[in-house]
Amino acid sequence: MSDRILTPLILGIALCVGCSSGETEIAPQVSQSETSSNQLETPVPENDEPVVASSVGESGPEPRRGPIVLGSSSESAASDTKRKSAESPASTEDLSRESVFEAVKPLQILMGSWEGKTQKQFGEFSAVDEPEWVWDFLTNKNQPALVMSSDKSPYFKKLRLTYAPQTQKYELTAEHEDYGQRQFTGEFIEEIRDVPGDDKKLHRTYKLEFTQVAPEDDVEKWQIVFNQKDNNRYLMEMSKKRGTAPRFTRFDTVASQRQGTSFALSDTDYGEKTCIVSGGLGTATVSFEGKTYYVCCSGCSAAFNEEPERWIAKALEEAKKKP
Repeated sequence: MSDRILTPLILGIALCVGCSSGETEIAPQVSQSETSSNQLETPVPENDEPVVASSVGESGPEPRRGPIVLGSSSESAASDTKRKSAESPASTEDLSRESVFEAVKPLQILMGSWEGKTQKQFGEFSAVDEPEWVWDFLTNKNQPALVMSSDKSPYFKKLRLTYAPQTQKYELTAEHEDYGQRQFTGEFIEEIRDVPGDDKKLHRTYKLEFTQVAPEDDVEKWQIVFNQKDNNRYLMEMSKKRGTAPRFTRFDTVASQRQGTSFALSDTDYGEKTCIVSGGLGTATVSFEGKTYYVCCSGCSAAFNEEPERWIAKALEEAKKKP
């Protein structure tokens, strides 16, 4: 066959093959720099949230992410707490007041009138002291305290003993006309124990040590230890140090003996004479809505008259806990 016949035939076969396979696009050449740029622009997930399959078919056009949560769970909880606190601000105060009361209550063995005598002599005689301890719920309602007053004490005319939940330490404020006010913080150096006495009753013992923290510029710092020997006797051991001295030195001990009957908690069931406020032995009465209740001191009487419903409800709760 001649070349003139073969050439058109070959061209025709090539054209037919192209028609059967469709149009062919030639991909443009991409430079290396353009490829790197495209890779950087590819979106990258910002977190490790699980990918949720699309609802359109099992292999939908594009996966979608789960619902977006505004704010973390901790932020949400914090917001919830603030909202609840704003709704009931008194609840926090009540909890604080109760925690202080429960911490100080075991020390109410101090309640009542005492007769004290110093070991140190003033002139030819020891000083005689007549301290009286009562509850104080009203001066600072969130800070119940045991308060001592004494006209004859050579060291303190007034003591206020309470507890600070924030530091988990006891606090003592001492006042005297000669030196003003001193502040102390305290901890137990011997924990509270109830031990049998010669009278076959349980007697409370402990040692609670207070160290002066203010005024800070005092040349002489004091330390006081309440050494409870039994229900009817305690020692107040007085020590001091000057400047940067390494330790405190005892300078006096005031021994106090209870006057009359114990006001404090013991193993005795006081029955109807239980103080509606402190739980100690009631020696006076108060009334509310025609009913009479016992109280152990003027402080408890004032507290009851201020909030009678609160103390009655608390006493009922305590009664339910008893076997």
